[in-house]
Amino acid sequence: MIKPVGSDELQPLFVYDPDQHHELLREAKGLPSAVISSQAAGNAVMMGGGYFSPLKGYMTVADAVSVARTMKTADGMFFPVPVLCLLDKVDAIEGAGRIALRDPNLEENPILAVMDVERIETVSDEQMGLMTDKVYRTDDLKHPGVAAFNGQGRFAVSGPIQVLHFSLFPGRFPGHLPHCGGDSQRDRRARMEQNRRFPDPQPDAPGPRGAVPYGHGASGVRWPGHPHAAG
Repeated sequence: MIKPVGSDELQPLFVYDPDQHHELLREAKGLPSAVISSQAAGNAVMMGGGYFSPLKGYMTVADAVSVARTMKTADGMFFPVPVLCLLDKVDAIEGAGRIALRDPNLEENPILAVMDVERIETVSDEQMGLMTDKVYRTDDLKHPGVAAFNGQGRFAVSGPIQVLHFSLFPGRFPGHLPHCGGDSQRDRRARMEQNRRFPDPQPDAPGPRGAVPYGHGASGVRWPGHPHAAG
């Protein structure tokens, strides 16, 4: 089996330790927060499961643009697609060093992850156009990925994250996130905590804002508008 980039095993960002998980969630409730996009939430889930190893969080604009151009970050680390957290407004989190990211796909927008904010940047039209073209090979807004990517906003919030739940993925695609669906004691405890805090939605019910995951493969679930869904 091919090893992850820079490591012998996946590096999940999900917080498995129950005490640490509980304490982090308690802290997060008092932090400035923002409801992120479905695409950014999908990225958080993939990082939580370790599928985006060795990423530790969302990319800066410089890294995202470099990845779009060369499939490498600004410091030379390989990664195939930009992984951004784009918001349409940042009033609630501006100036904060640590924030809570809220899930757009579940009722009441529960806390999905905690981020240590490194930068809040504005993405230019030129940068958005370049990333759109390199990832999707079209700028046609009729393409669902292009529309989703360009509809998120132009403020890029970057920094490492700690993931607290896997959104609606476990209920819709059981077994496709092995780090939350395995049989180890750690996996079972994490799954029990996830199920207690976030009961699964009905399998066929679309999430808020029409965010319905579709398709799957060895690397996990693909979301409409997610760069890996381009094709």
